[in-house]
Amino acid sequence: PMANLTVTRIRTLAALRPLTAAWSTLAGDVPFRAPSWLVPWWEYYGEPQRGRRTRRELCVLVVERAGNVIGIAPWFIDRSPLWGRILKQLGTGEVCSDYQTLLAAPDDVCEVAAAVADFLSGAMRNHWDRLDLDGCTVDDEALAALVEELQSRGAPLERRRGPACWKLSLPATYDEYLATLSKSHRKQSRRLERNVLQSSRARWHTVRTADEFTLAW
Repeated sequence: PMANLTVTRIRTLAALRPLTAAWSTLAGDVPFRAPSWLVPWWEYYGEPQRGRRTRRELCVLVVERAGNVIGIAPWFIDRSPLWGRILKQLGTGEVCSDYQTLLAAPDDVCEVAAAVADFLSGAMRNHWDRLDLDGCTVDDEALAALVEELQSRGAPLERRRGPACWKLSLPATYDEYLATLSKSHRKQSRRLERNVLQSSRARWHTVRTADEFTLAW
């Protein structure tokens, strides 16, 4: 333990599910970081499917203080003939999942990063060969803190430029959005709204359960 912190390695979904509430809290309002996105991702891209073997292994690190979860590294281990055992963030690779990070409350980032670095260079030292941090932003404070802690323990660092992630700023209201369009596009949008969205041709449904969402999706 470091400063009364403990780090636990989780290898199965069954052991991970009791942490869903704490994980959701740490994920905040970023859907790609939430268990509702990353657990199904792992079920389809990590777990063995239809009897097939997989080279991947779940490896989620959970940091606790006095029994309370204060940090989560939602990772898995992939295997490569060239690089060996690669720690990767859940959601990266197949199906782009942006804004991945080391999950921790702002006040706990430094402690969580140090604890995870200690664990990687200590108890897990012989269980991984490379850590790939993909699907994240260059100014991510938590991952920057983790990288700094690993470097201070002798880990080499390689930086590569990744693909750009586009953002679209939208006005507060639909009318404000229409005002940004050209006259012809504004007419087309109004015609669509009048002839389809506000007519009997379109039917609106509210999804209230997971089963209804699956059907709609």
